[in-house]
This record gives sequence, C-alpha cells and structure tokens, in this order.
Amino acid sequence: MILSRRIFLPFVVIAIAMAIAIYLWATRPEIDRVPSRERVWPVAAVEVAHGDARPVLSVYGEVVAGREVELRALVAGIVTRTSANLVEGGVIKQGELILAIDEFDYRTALDEKQALLREARAKLGEIQARHRGHLESVDLERQELDLLQRDYGRTQALRAKGTVSEKFLDNARMALFAQRRIVVNDETNIATETARIEQQRAIIKRLEVQVYQAERDLKETRLKVPFDGFLHSVAAAEGKRLGVNDRVATLVDAGRLDVRVHLSNRQFGRLVGDSERLEGRSVHVIWQVGEQRNEYFAQVERVGARIEATSGGVELYARIEAGSVASPLRPGAFVDVRLPGRRYADVVSLPETALHGRTVYVIGDQRLEARKVELITREGTSILLRGELRDGDQVVTTRFPEIAPGLKVEVR
Repeated sequence: MILSRRIFLPFVVIAIAMAIAIYLWATRPEIDRVPSRERVWPVAAVEVAHGDARPVLSVYGEVVAGREVELRALVAGIVTRTSANLVEGGVIKQGELILAIDEFDYRTALDEKQALLREARAKLGEIQARHRGHLESVDLERQELDLLQRDYGRTQALRAKGTVSEKFLDNARMALFAQRRIVVNDETNIATETARIEQQRAIIKRLEVQVYQAERDLKETRLKVPFDGFLHSVAAAEGKRLGVNDRVATLVDAGRLDVRVHLSNRQFGRLVGDSERLEGRSVHVIWQVGEQRNEYFAQVERVGARIEATSGGVELYARIEAGSVASPLRPGAFVDVRLPGRRYADVVSLPETALHGRTVYVIGDQRLEARKVELITREGTSILLRGELRDGDQVVTTRFPEIAPGLKVEVR
C-alpha cells in the first residue's frame, strides 16, 4: 500500500502544477497591442554655401636670428674699457662703444708715419725747386748755345776769307762744344730730376697709405656696435689681451628675427598654388609663455634653398614685424605659426563629422539622401568639399552607426 502511494505521488504533483498553470494562463491580463511607429532620428545639420576658401595651416616653428654677427677685435692689445652691457643677454644700441683697446702703440705709429710723410713731401718740394731752377737754366744755356753757333758760323766765313787765324776758329769751335756739353748735362739732370719727382711722389703715396692704415688702426681700437641687438657668447673683459680677430661677443639683430618652419611635402603643397607666390604672405605667430600669450605678425620672406633628402620637406622663413630690443622674444623660442594656405575656388566648408568616406547625407523631405563628394583638403576640424551639393542643402553633421539613405530625421 505504501509502495503504491509513492509511485502515484509525483503524478499527482505534476497534475496539480499543470492545473495551476492552466488557471494562470486563463486568468492573465490582456495587453492592448500598439501598432509600431517609424523611428525619427534627431540630427544636427548645416546649410551648404559655396564660396572661395583659404585654409589656415597650423604648424610649429622656431625663432631664429635673421642677422647675427660675431664681433671680433680688429687690432691687438689690452682691453682698457668695456661697456656695462657687455654681458650675456646684454641689450645694446647701435653706435654704442662696446670696448676700447690700449691705443698708445697705434697713436705713436700714426705720429711716426705722419712725420715720414711730411719729410717726404718736403723732399719732393726740394727736388721740384731744383728742377724748376734747372729748367730756367737750360733755357739760358740753349740761348747761349745759339749765340755761339752763330758766332762759329761767322768765324768760319772770316777764316775762309783769311781774315782770322786757324787758332781763332779752333777757339770758337771749342767754346761751341763746351756749351753743347753744358746743355746736354742740364737736360740729363732735368730728366733725372723728373724721374726722382715721380719716385718721390710714389714714396709719398705709399706713406699716405701707411698713414691711412695707422689712422684706421687707431680708430679700430674702439669697437662699436653696428646695430641694435642682444649679446651672447661674450668672451672679452677689461684687462684681457686680445689678438687680431679674437672673438668679443656675438650680436643678434633685434630688428631682424625670423620664424623658421619645417614643412612636409604635403603641407607645402597646401600652401602654394599654380600661380600663387608664397613670399609676402602674412603669418600669425603665437608664443605661449606660461599663462602669457604673446602674438606677433610676420611675413613670409623666403623658402629654404634645399629640400631635405631624408624627410622631403622644405624650410620656410618669415620675418617678424616690429621687432626691437624692447620685445621679450628671443632666438630659440618655440612658437605656434598660423600660415594661410592656397586659395580654393567654389568649395563647400563643412564639419569633418559630415563626411562618411566619399559621401555626405542631405535632408530632403525629412529623409536622408546620399550625395557623392570629393574631399579637397582639411582645415582643423573642418573639411572643404566639391560634389553633388547645391546652395541651401542641409547636410547632416551627426554621426551614428545606423545612418543610411531613407532614414527619417529631425533637425534639432
């Protein structure tokens, strides 16, 4: 009996459970069915407007010296005086005396050369005076020679008539020869003195050059600054002996600071067009120093002379405007450079989120339409396009995985 109860008990439990399930199914609440509605996607959109655009290329650059010269000692000697600004980072003005070298040796050398020059000029005067005397003398000697020549002719005529003796004729001949010899000697002296005058003039010219060189050496004992700027690499001090061409300091022109920018081939292509010149284009330079933002304007002056073989890029140099010693900007500063690129005609500027490969989606009657476009270039978070777009079209800028033609959207 007990065994039969154990066999039938599971079946009883199952039957009770099925009865409860049937009861619950029969008494379940009815849910009213709501017909499904098409989903409307909220999107953002921008209106298409064709026009010309010049993208701005943002790159990094370095401030470099547009003009930098090494100040060197032009004469040797001991430094007797220096400027208070002859220090690292010293600001110095054009024409300011930067150092002075002991001038004693150069002043005495100048005095000696000037004395030799005066002596040579005096000697030239002496030779010229003697030359003038010989010129006057030879004129008289030639007149006397003419008289003796005529007298000898008359003596020959008288001798032919037997009026005078042979000895008288010989005496007249000897007097004529003697006078000729005097004239020849005077002419030789004149020629010699003429050569000596030219020689003395050459000596004077050489001494004048030596005096000029001595004056220049004396002047170069005082080294002055050729333009406003900043000093670095200072190597001279008062009391130090400098040799010729020893470095004093390096001077950076404060009014000629350049920004050097390295551009890749792709970046360089974005800047230049078929007929556009890069030189002369305005550049915006930003130097961020801590919380301080310093802005400068520059102008593209030149493109580097070589293309780097390793990177294929070029270097661009822009001259910073209104540079002066009052500006805190110095060579070596790392700056942000904004370069206006080439001009693109008849393009559409859109946020980059609007582009899906080579397609954008336009809203037409609240539904998406796919339009094929061509990407011209990128400008930060914006893009420039050409393609199947008309002015006034609304282009979706919201990105979502389900985006596709035909979706119903709502601009919000």
